[in-house]
Amino acid sequence: MIFRKYIQFKNNKLRKINRQETHSVRYDDATLIGIVFTNNSVAQIDWAEQLSGLFKKDGKSVKIMAYEPSREVNHLPFDTFTDQDITFWGKYVRSNINAFIDEDFDFLFCLDEKPNTIVENILVSSHAKCLVGKYHEGSEDIYDLMIAPGADNDWLSGMHTYVKRIN
Repeated sequence: MIFRKYIQFKNNKLRKINRQETHSVRYDDATLIGIVFTNNSVAQIDWAEQLSGLFKKDGKSVKIMAYEPSREVNHLPFDTFTDQDITFWGKYVRSNINAFIDEDFDFLFCLDEKPNTIVENILVSSHAKCLVGKYHEGSEDIYDLMIAPGADNDWLSGMHTYVKRIN
């Protein structure tokens, strides 16, 4: 789709501009955590819910947003969006997507192996203080903290463990 090429162009510009002055907060002081991912499998939904549960046990508020590339709306317990919610020029037409991007997350986690163009746009447009994701060569300028991929539970607990150590 042509709009993806335009969004990728915007992402490349935003990758250079937006991530220059990031600063993380102490985990103990963090109140709001975001999780974003592409819903490609049931496993990713489970990962989002597991990670969310770990943060909620620590008393944090968590918001989750899932991108549905299949164009069908799945009824999940959190916000989702599809390509139909994006204009030709890469603007999001649903207010919940824009609200998620504008949210001042203390930490924003991406659960994708490699963020696709749409999820990457949310990450680089976000007002989050600290972006956390899986290590993928070429994504170093997106994230503030990258976790090496491993077994599913290893990297999920690794994300939680390493962020808790930020003081």
